[in-house]
Amino acid sequence: MSRNGGLAMTASVVVSHDLMSLQRALESQMIGEGDPNPITDMIAQAMSDTIGKFSRRPKWARLIESLDMQQVAHLSFIGVLDHVSDQGNIAQAHGVLSHMAKQLGMVLNHDRETLLQLSWNLLHLCREIGLVNIATTKRGEPTCVVSMSSVCKHMMEKHGLWSLCGITRRPMLVEPVPHTLDAPGGYLNEDLRKGMTNGDWANVIGEPVVRAMNNVQRTPHMINERVLDVAEFLLEPYMQAEETNKYAIDGCLRTAREYVGRKFHDIVYIEKRGRLGKRNDQISDMGNDLSKGLRLNHNGVEVHQRGLYWFSVEVANRCSGLPIADGLKLDKIPFDDRVQWVKDNLQTILTVADDPYSNRDLYWDGWERKAQTFQCLTGCIEMSKMLETGISHLPCRQDAGCNSYQWVAAYMRCRPTAERTNLVMVEGIKDFHTDVSNEVRRSWESGECEHDFAGVFMDNVDYLTSRSTAKDPSMVLGYGGTRRGISGRFLGPKTWDQGIVDGEVKWVIVGDPESVIGRVNGLEPEEHRPASWALAGDFDEAVNVICPVARLFNEFIRSCVTKANERGEALSYLSPSGIRFFNHPFKKVEYNLTASSVFDEQTHTQLKFTTYGDELDKRKARTAAPPNFTHGNDAAHLHITSCWLEDRGVTDQSYVHDCYIASCNDMDLVREGFVTVFVHINQTSLLVPLSEEYGVELPEMGDLDINEVLNSQYALH
Repeated sequence: MSRNGGLAMTASVVVSHDLMSLQRALESQMIGEGDPNPITDMIAQAMSDTIGKFSRRPKWARLIESLDMQQVAHLSFIGVLDHVSDQGNIAQAHGVLSHMAKQLGMVLNHDRETLLQLSWNLLHLCREIGLVNIATTKRGEPTCVVSMSSVCKHMMEKHGLWSLCGITRRPMLVEPVPHTLDAPGGYLNEDLRKGMTNGDWANVIGEPVVRAMNNVQRTPHMINERVLDVAEFLLEPYMQAEETNKYAIDGCLRTAREYVGRKFHDIVYIEKRGRLGKRNDQISDMGNDLSKGLRLNHNGVEVHQRGLYWFSVEVANRCSGLPIADGLKLDKIPFDDRVQWVKDNLQTILTVADDPYSNRDLYWDGWERKAQTFQCLTGCIEMSKMLETGISHLPCRQDAGCNSYQWVAAYMRCRPTAERTNLVMVEGIKDFHTDVSNEVRRSWESGECEHDFAGVFMDNVDYLTSRSTAKDPSMVLGYGGTRRGISGRFLGPKTWDQGIVDGEVKWVIVGDPESVIGRVNGLEPEEHRPASWALAGDFDEAVNVICPVARLFNEFIRSCVTKANERGEALSYLSPSGIRFFNHPFKKVEYNLTASSVFDEQTHTQLKFTTYGDELDKRKARTAAPPNFTHGNDAAHLHITSCWLEDRGVTDQSYVHDCYIASCNDMDLVREGFVTVFVHINQTSLLVPLSEEYGVELPEMGDLDINEVLNSQYALH
């Protein structure tokens, strides 16, 4: 391990250390047992000096004294660095403290409030020595924010310490320790292992859960060095201008460079409903475009005829919407048409692969959220390699279409919803979100909406009824989201401006400039909130028109919650793969954090912090139950499908919620497994056990024969 926290990849180190030693060194660095550096030296010295000022040590100071100060300094600084850099060099103090408390929790077995109080004082200590700034935002509701000082950034550059960013979230160089029903696996160091977040590992009682987690952990990956070279070249000017995110872009490139030439593994955990997550988020298929574009399957496959078909589909998907495809959404057209597009445009694809520098305009899509720049580049380069060698390392991804509504269709045996979500055989590819946006447009054009914003909305109709605008509200409403929640999402982060209210100039909440409402032309500031409420209502009604059974499903689940609450308990059930789930959202508890008076700077020493207590929040239990139930079932579907695939020899697997990732040669099996397991799980509606347990009458079912799902062509696409 190098002094700056990165993996030492020099030839001498490689000779003297095996991979296991390197991994153990990395994990030592994660818990603060690695080499010190000038910044942690500063923090450790400041701790010693500060504690020396007390005649009677407070609890937080005694906690520091009970540990190695260098270790506390390291964990504290990493907590600040990771979160602040991830948020663009300025972050809310609450998030920074949560991250610091999480880091310190690796070595301190204390309650969350104690860890937060310790973190708050350590953050002020970092300010005392000039490493961070703490300030309060102006206007509206003030919030405390944290940023790294110019002194800190100068020291990071001078001593080469930026590689510390993300040190706790690196992939593993060796195969992770397998999970078992008795204990979680993952890292070599038991103190770093966490099989389940926000839940108890004892609630995992089904073998399919741990088998699926281990299947993903066993799958080796590698860095696409050619794409990394191009990415470093293209992004360098933006990094120099400090326009990129230090964590997501700069840190991703540094980590990828350290891992070049080595295979690595994801560290998998689950959240309490069973959905898979990955500890390594910088080089992850759950990450941004750059992160996805840099990853390849380590194990290559000799591409056969059907594999070539799915390889071509994947390349088309990666080019979708970009200049190379003239903006055409290739991922929305039939598979055969995607394959034909690749054949027709093969020379252009190979041109990009041959010279990605001169031909960047064909694939450049920036680096921000939803970009596809480097995924497209990877597709082009891997196509060229595959044609030359016959071997593919390209991960192929296919997503379930509007998965929440696919589950509603199965629960309720609703044929129209199954057709709208491609769950059964239909002509072409249906798109649920487009159906919703078309219904919204129809209601405005027909004058059916009962508010005063129809004219403004029609002036912006192409934007407001685009698929990208419709996707978020239609997806959230399917999970039981509320009109109020959608209205808030349309406004974006809370933003204030001056508007006219009752003839007076007042501060009012407005849409964030990048939000849906913020981009609508023709609205005065004081109209933003009522307009967002009206727009949310239009989408709510449109979803009910397109899929009325979604509301019936949500009402049924909430009725079960009410019955459970009347018993004085939380709604609970056993998922198909074997996770005991308790729908038990806790009521929030608010308390004040107070920084010590020993610090010279006494501004911003008070912070209200909200955490969760032990009391069941019955209102939130009703709103949380529908999405929890469906997410638990889609996780179980994934677990069992993973086992089904393993039994048939598919060893390289990865997943991102309802996205299934494998080699091109295995994609036919992946697609077969997806529908086969879905049908198996849903042979009897999953609502029946809840109805029997809580005495709630089942809603009226439709006439869908669940076995028709076996013939679906685009349930996964």
